[in-house]
This record gives sequence, structure tokens and C-alpha cells, in this order.
Amino acid sequence: MAILNMAINENNQKLIKRIFENDLLKDQFDINSRDENGYSCLQVAFNTYLQFNNISEFFVDGDRNINTDTFAYLLNHGADIKKQSRENNISLFYKVLNYKQYDILKCILNHKSFIDSIDFYGDINESFDPKKAISFSKFFKFISRSGYTTKEAFTKDIFSNPKFKQELDMYIKNNIIESKDMSRYNEILNAICKNDIDTVKAEMNYFNSHRINISVIDYITNGFTPLILSYLLNKREIFEYLFPYCNLYRSDGHGNTILHYSIIKEDTKMVERLFRCGLKLKKNKFIDIVQLITLYGNKTIFFTVLNNSQEIISNRKTNYNTSDDIDVNNIEKVYKDFDIREVLNEFQIMVIRSKKFSIEDKIEIMKYLLELGVDINYEKNEEGIRRSPLTCAVGINDYENGIKLIKLLIEKGADIDKSYGNEETFLIESVYDKNIPLINYLIERGVDVNCHEEGISPLSAAIEKEDVSVVKLLIEKGANINEEIPDRNRGSESLLMSCIKMELIEIAKIFMEHHAKIIYHEQNNYFTLIRMLNNSELELASYIRQENIDIGSPERIDSLIVLGRLDLLKILYKYQFLNVNVKDEHGNTPIFNAVKHSKDSIVKFLMECGADTNVENKNGETIESINRKFNYTYNRATYNKFKRLKVSK
Repeated sequence: MAILNMAINENNQKLIKRIFENDLLKDQFDINSRDENGYSCLQVAFNTYLQFNNISEFFVDGDRNINTDTFAYLLNHGADIKKQSRENNISLFYKVLNYKQYDILKCILNHKSFIDSIDFYGDINESFDPKKAISFSKFFKFISRSGYTTKEAFTKDIFSNPKFKQELDMYIKNNIIESKDMSRYNEILNAICKNDIDTVKAEMNYFNSHRINISVIDYITNGFTPLILSYLLNKREIFEYLFPYCNLYRSDGHGNTILHYSIIKEDTKMVERLFRCGLKLKKNKFIDIVQLITLYGNKTIFFTVLNNSQEIISNRKTNYNTSDDIDVNNIEKVYKDFDIREVLNEFQIMVIRSKKFSIEDKIEIMKYLLELGVDINYEKNEEGIRRSPLTCAVGINDYENGIKLIKLLIEKGADIDKSYGNEETFLIESVYDKNIPLINYLIERGVDVNCHEEGISPLSAAIEKEDVSVVKLLIEKGANINEEIPDRNRGSESLLMSCIKMELIEIAKIFMEHHAKIIYHEQNNYFTLIRMLNNSELELASYIRQENIDIGSPERIDSLIVLGRLDLLKILYKYQFLNVNVKDEHGNTPIFNAVKHSKDSIVKFLMECGADTNVENKNGETIESINRKFNYTYNRATYNKFKRLKVSK
């Protein structure tokens, strides 16, 4: 069991499947047992889901984000919700419900074992909170009668006051609900779990004959309402019986209505039925429903909900049933608290960021929302990150299809300057994202392929990202292959030199195919260039000859001698870029300079390579006279060594 839970904790689905498919392993553990820490596999799967997912990530493609595949796989291979359900005496089902982890909840509700896994006495919350049905004005009257000020009511335990408690209990009994009626309500729930429709009918007849409004009990329950429970447990006959009696607007003790659960189950037919039966969304529930739709990415449900919410969308008041959760005396305040346009503006961002809607669905939904008048340039600041519909569309990882949505937004008026500063920055950022379809689209729109932002061009950005495909595209579109970029000493170097320095062989060869220049001003780049001659894959020596690039000038050779870089001189000689008898403007050959700077190992190397030791410079100086001039007084040992070399020659 420990191995299985470890694999689940790492979200290693390959290992999980290997355990179940291996005859030796699967026979050695009981899937409904617990590990040494007391955790069942479903508990670990749920905790892992919580660890790797959070609300913001529901709408973002990320490497750490995981879906419900592991949880579903375990259910399909015998994991029993009922047997594994409890942790610290809390049902896993209720934990999922209370954490509002609707993806996992959907997985549980839609699994064939769910109906048989619910235990009325262990899983159904039978408690009530009648205080919820007392208005604030009435509540504060009880407080005043008990001798408390309003301020004291928030700082003292007023419920321990016998007088206050007595008045409250009496009011609840006479005006809201009696204890025996709450017990009868629980009998309905118990009967639903047992699929006992006769008991359900008998109890409902009692409530009706005694004029007890079951909607009030629905309001104060801390658990499921009868209608919702019968729906979740798929007790169809009971559900159909209860449907005409129940308030479709009523939330259960978990804050969800029948509409919430039908969306969670992606029960399109039920959603449509609810609206056909006259359900009208409240403004204070609209945002919850919108978020839920986005989470599941069900386009059919989306259009059903929004097509039946036109009164809200158009800001017209809706005549709600007075038994609704909204305080009818303060309905204007509720309206003022909700700017429906703001909700729809946020909704477009949620839709675009959703992982569940396809690109085609997003395009269709955006067209619909734009017809409703949403602001295509709406921006939302989330933890310092400014999001607009355009930036969210650009953030879609499916570049090939995402470009369709980007094009739609831009064609419909999305302001590039508002989201990215200007088109040039937008192009360079698309290069950093390696978004080839977007790069191509922006260049076709007329954005300069050779633009610069803070010293960065699209092509230099592509090299920085080491992306061969983007480099090829930009060069095909006319990017300047001989552009010079800053080096670290405030000088400059060509893009090809930069590629050689970074050892980007494939990209460097693309530049070489287009006869790009090798330009550099920093000495270290010269050293790098020489070292890269040894890279057989690059074939740099052939390119240097082909392009007639001089890397063995007397001045450069002299700089190597001064620094004692025998290693680099050897490479140059190996590839025939070192002429040991080449003369500088003063007539000095390399061996003159080697003697002058007391580089005995280089002198020996040059002589071995055929350096002429009898040559004179323009001043008539010989190697012997140079040796005496620079080494006799202060470096006698070197002088003697060179003299012997001259003699042995």
C-alpha cells in the first residue's frame, strides 16, 4: 500500500497503472486498506490534487497542474468511497464538497458506485440552523431585550444568556420550525437514501396538511435538501415527485442549488429543464454559476444559462419569488452591489483562460459575449499581473490553434498598445514565447521584423531563446543577419559571432548558409573563434576561407604572442591560418615579437613550423639584435636560450 500511495503522491500514473497491471504486486495489497500513516489511496489522491491545484491554476496550463485521472482510475479499479471515506471522522465526500473541489466532486457523483456508497447516518448532515431564518432586525430586538448593546453582541457570548436563548428558542418554535418537524424532514432524507417513496410521500403529505413550508426547512438545513439529495442519488421517481413541491432557487447547506449540481454533473438536460420550469438566476448567484460553467467548459450549458439570463445581462429587474434567498426588503442593495457588465468582462477572461473549453468554443463564446457588449480591452489586475482578453489568448499553450482566437480579438478591436505597450514589444515577446504562428501573423500585419526594444531585436531574442525554427522564420521574413548586438565590454558583435560564442551550432550554420558576417571587437571573442575551429560539426575553418575572413593578421598574431597563447597559435597553424613568416607594418615576423616578449616556448614552436630566423625588419634589425636589445640586460637566461636556438638552427 505504501508503494501505491507514494506513486499517487508523486502523481506518477505510469507507476500506478503498473502496480494494478502487475499480477504479483496487485495481489499483495488491498486497495481499500490504509498505509502506515493511516491514509487510504483515495485520501492521498485527493490531498495530492489539492497540493498541485489551486483556484488560479484552474484556468492556467501549468506543468504542476493535475486533473482527476488518478482519482477516477482508483475508483474504476475498486477503491470504495464508503470504506475509505473517513479522515478525522470527516467523510471524504463531504471534505470534497466543503472544499468546493468540483472536479473531484463530479468524478464522485458520476461514478456508478456513488449511490451505494452513501450512508445516511454517516454521510448525511442532519443538523439545522434555524437562526438563518431570523431577520437581522428581529435578531437585534432579542439582543436588546436581553440587556445587550449592539456592540456587546459582537464581543460577548450572548447565546449563553438564558433569557436571550429562551426568547430565541420560543420564536423559532412558534414562527419557524418545531423540533419534531426537523425530525420528519430527516426522515424524508433517510427514505430517499433507501429509495422509499411511500415514506417520502407520507411525510410530504404531513407537511402539506399542516401548512408547513418545506422551503423554510430547506433554508435552515446544514446538509442536502430532499430535492437535491434525490437528484444526486439518482432516485428518479422520488425526484419527480418532489420537483413540483420544492423551491428551485433554494441552496442547500453547502451553498449549492439544484442548478449548481446539474452543472457539476454536466447534466445538460436537467439544466435546460430547470430554465424551462421558470428558473431565473439571481444576480448574487450569477457569478458562481459563471465560474462553474467555466470550470467544466461545457459550451451547451454556457449558452443555455446565458440565453436564459438576458434580464440580468440587460440590467432589467427580475421578479423573483419572495421565498428566494434574497431579502426582498433590500433587493435594490443587491442590485447595486453587482455590476453585471463587470461580471461579463471578467467572464471573457475566465473563458479564454479555461483549460476545458476548446479554441473553437472560446471563439464562439467570445463572439457571443462581444455581441452582448463586453469590453474587449478590459483589464484585470491579479497580484500585480495585468490580464486582458488578448494577453490571456496569447498565454494559451496551443499556439497553432490559439492564433485563431488572437486574430479574432485583434480584428474585433483588441488594443495591442494597451496590453503590450506597442506592436514591436508584442512581436519580441512572441519571439521569447517561441510562438511561431503569432510571430508570422504580426509580421504579416506589418510589424517591422528588424525593430528594436531596449537593444533587443526579434532575431537576437530568438538566438537568446536558442530556437532554430524562430530564427529560420525571421530570416525568411527579412531579418538583418548582420545586425550587431552589444557585447559585455560595451562594444558589439555580430549575431553569428554571438551564436559561435554560445556554441549554438545549428543556428550558427543557418547564419553561415546566408553568408553572415563574423564581427567582433572583444579579444575574448577572437579567442573563442579560434577555439571553435576545432568543432568539426561547425566547419568554421571552411566558412572563414569561403568568406575571406582574416583571423591571422600580424596584429592579431602579435596579440596572441604577447599573452603567451601558444594553444591558440597551434590551432591557427593546424587550420593554416598562421603564416609564421608574415610581416607587420614594421617588417617584424611573429618570431621577432616572440623573442621581444621573451616567449621561449612560442619561439621554439615557430622555429619548428619553419619560421625564418635570418630575416631583417625595416629597421635592419635581426632576431639576434632584437634578442640582445630586449633580453640581454634583464633576462640573461632567456637571451642565452634564444642564442643557443639561433646557433642550433
